[in-house]
Amino acid sequence: VIFDEFHKCVGDSERYSASWRAFHEIHARFRWGLTGTPDLTMPLRISEMAALLHVFVPPDNRVEAQRFLDLWVRAEDWDSSSIRVQSHFVTVQQSPLERALYLAKKQWLEGKETFEAELLPFCSHFAPEELDRGASDTAGAAVERLLRQQQGERENQRDRVSEIQERLRKSRADDPRILKARLAEATKSLEQMDATITFLSRTIDEVSKLTSGEVLECAVCLDDCAPQAMSVTR
Repeated sequence: VIFDEFHKCVGDSERYSASWRAFHEIHARFRWGLTGTPDLTMPLRISEMAALLHVFVPPDNRVEAQRFLDLWVRAEDWDSSSIRVQSHFVTVQQSPLERALYLAKKQWLEGKETFEAELLPFCSHFAPEELDRGASDTAGAAVERLLRQQQGERENQRDRVSEIQERLRKSRADDPRILKARLAEATKSLEQMDATITFLSRTIDEVSKLTSGEVLECAVCLDDCAPQAMSVTR
């Protein structure tokens, strides 16, 4: 058992209270407490910490408290070379809705510093139906909610562009380069939002045709395509 934020497990649980006993009585072969801010102000606090790890330390003995710290406490720098790390790659096939959400999110985040971190959760199956269990068409509800969110952000971006344009119009500077640069950046972001929303709206329409079993026409060869032969791509 690993207690994360261990100082909170100790500090928020009065000794012998129900929560403290629950922590203390968890059956485990090994116990670890992880914390960056342990309370070391007095032997009593160290004794309370040790007790949750099933180690007895007298609450009024500084020597024993220090002995516990020297013997059991470890710093964050440790040798992990003996631990074998093995990577596993699992290839998944996204559903049309998952693919649509991934591509829309990818286009929406283009150019951001947090691009990879924010996009990563959309790379695999993330079960959009989990986002709205109460709706009859839950996956569709998830996509529609994302679309509404993006449309709201686009309106806010339009307001920012209008505000910068007004400030630029009223500027008395001979060469308002900063405002012009901000306007260019805001306009580019707005164009990116427009393109993403257009893509997602059209994709939703096409996905609804796929799920209904409707035969679609290939835009390249103009032949009919069955739903099972199609997928959402770039």
